[in-house]
Amino acid sequence: MKRKAKFWLLFIVGFCIFIPPFLFTIITQVIIATLSLYGILFATQFLVWFFLYFYLIYRSFYRGAKTKYPLVPPEGRMSDHYFPRTRIPRPIYEDARRYPESFKRKRMKTWEKRIKVKNKS
Repeated sequence: MKRKAKFWLLFIVGFCIFIPPFLFTIITQVIIATLSLYGILFATQFLVWFFLYFYLIYRSFYRGAKTKYPLVPPEGRMSDHYFPRTRIPRPIYEDARRYPESFKRKRMKTWEKRIKVKNKS
């Protein structure tokens, strides 16, 4: 399942779990016609839990995405004028040319091993 679909599915599940108790407590206070501080605090706890739940699923599904190439050069020092200070995105072709080991596909390594074994025999 895709990341956005999981996010919206979990959002709807959380909405269905946390919002009905919130609405129920507010409606019962309105029907009884006594809005008390404890009743409002009891109702808002469901809303707080819902926002906490929403933040956690947002962070896990949207912020949890990993970058596909290094934003900082592997040496650890910032010798170029790209990303952090000037907000210029790093060109991926330059990094791929400089550091080919970071951009090799994992399956290609197994094929390279097979080719080496064939060439030896």
